[in-house]
Amino acid sequence: MTLEKIVYTLEEQLRLLGRQLQTADPHAPLQAEVDRLDEEERTLERGLKRWQLDLLAARKQLNDRQIAAALLTSRIEGCLYQDQGAEAYRLALELDQLRQKVAEESERLPRLEQTCWSLQFRIRQLRRHRDELRKKLA
Repeated sequence: MTLEKIVYTLEEQLRLLGRQLQTADPHAPLQAEVDRLDEEERTLERGLKRWQLDLLAARKQLNDRQIAAALLTSRIEGCLYQDQGAEAYRLALELDQLRQKVAEESERLPRLEQTCWSLQFRIRQLRRHRDELRKKLA
């Protein structure tokens, strides 16, 4: 027997052994998919937590700025009542800038909320799929 035939025979036997090992545990591919889904879920959960923290911070900042705007409005009214036009004008400019920031943050919130919702939806999908696979494994 030549060396080439020996190598060919050895390769063929290894190939057959590989097939037997795969068919020995028919659940191996399902378990590998479950493991992959578990890891993807953990990754998405970590990302969701970061986005939720960003959303919480944005909501707090928006609320704080809305309160500051209300306070500035009453300070402006007080200045006008006390005939302090220059101070009222300065505060009005500050209020205008604050309202612009409030508008920007108000536009940002729906995007953050949508991102969080999308991540939550994807996580629910992964869990359902993983649970279906686990039922098949049982």
